[in-house]
Amino acid sequence: MHSQGYLYMFDTICSPGQRNDILYQWKTDEHLLARNTFIGNLYNEFQERRGAPALLRVMMANFILEGVHFYSDFIFSYSLARNDKIPGSAQEIRYINLDENTHLWLSAI
Repeated sequence: MHSQGYLYMFDTICSPGQRNDILYQWKTDEHLLARNTFIGNLYNEFQERRGAPALLRVMMANFILEGVHFYSDFIFSYSLARNDKIPGSAQEIRYINLDENTHLWLSAI
């Protein structure tokens, strides 16, 4: 659902080539790749070693991913909407934001 929402927004405002550049930036941007690799490695560690320390690290990784990185990514869309720019995309981000909140609550239980 997230991907479809993002694809719809990108298809509306840019060419397919630009859209693909944006969507796959995590592979080409050094900072994003390092961040994603760090978090991904914690998930992989939990799959290999299912002890309490690995569980705690993967839970913290989830909070970082869902609670920090995603929220900071949403700020741009909310800022645009506050300035009456592309308000429909901000509504789509709100739906995604609600879903991320659910992930955070579920992982905290």
